[in-house]
Amino acid sequence: MDNKPERVLLSKDIYAILDGDAVFPISGDDKASMPHLSGPVLAGMAQEFGIPVTYDSRSRWQYVDEMLKRAIDRDKLSDFFEMFFNGPAFAVHLKDVPGNEFKSRHDSIVAGALGQMNKMLYFGGNELRNIGGYYRVVPVGDHAEIDMPELKIIDREYVRMMSKRAMTDVDDGRLDSAITQSRTLLEEVFCFAIEERGETPSESGDVEKLFRQVRGLYNMHQSADADKRVNNLISGLNKIVSSIATMRNKNSDAHGVGLRRIGISGYHARLVVNAATTVAEFIVSVVNAAQGGATSSS
Repeated sequence: MDNKPERVLLSKDIYAILDGDAVFPISGDDKASMPHLSGPVLAGMAQEFGIPVTYDSRSRWQYVDEMLKRAIDRDKLSDFFEMFFNGPAFAVHLKDVPGNEFKSRHDSIVAGALGQMNKMLYFGGNELRNIGGYYRVVPVGDHAEIDMPELKIIDREYVRMMSKRAMTDVDDGRLDSAITQSRTLLEEVFCFAIEERGETPSESGDVEKLFRQVRGLYNMHQSADADKRVNNLISGLNKIVSSIATMRNKNSDAHGVGLRRIGISGYHARLVVNAATTVAEFIVSVVNAAQGGATSSS
């Protein structure tokens, strides 16, 4: 880990920004902070990130430190910042902001946090930058190719983390978000499986089309020579993917209509998350088996 440029982020001043202790400018004379994260919340985030900790007497910054070190060590820096910049704590932090202003306020705070961190990194010749949707530490002024982002490591740990995040949305009543995250999880896992075969995923974002591509690359098509029970399972996976894709299109926060379009309940959303998790973990296992278990994390 010592040779990784991301190590420059290991600073209490950085931690103070991320856990909500620091106030920073966002525009003009306006100032803001990230959501204030309590010790129990940070302990829960650490558990979600795969660190076996419980809430105890340690300082809040120490939880952030442990998570960031793990993220650097496992090349999951983008997942780490995703937890802080797009986590459910923002819903509470900005509860008094009108809905039509929520996104702009959220984006301003995240941009302000990045700007404040980069002030601290500047004199070391580094900056934290979002390149093609992935957070990377690069030399100041470096012209990194935005179409060549670092790849996410998709493994069982990542699937479980995303599943837990979606379940948190279900518990908090954000059913649209949970459905969207379930669909996104499938898309990410399918793209990962395709890329592991050296192929290019469809750019359409059509999860059903991506799943067909995965089935072809990993010889998962139903076959007259296969056990009937296996064929039935594969058929069931097809139906799950199709149903989630359809539900996401008809009942998603991506289209701004949400639950008014079709009615679902919390237990329906929970079923969606569990079903997507099952498919995602199965595909990760298929990829691992094809690689001889090389990418398995558990």
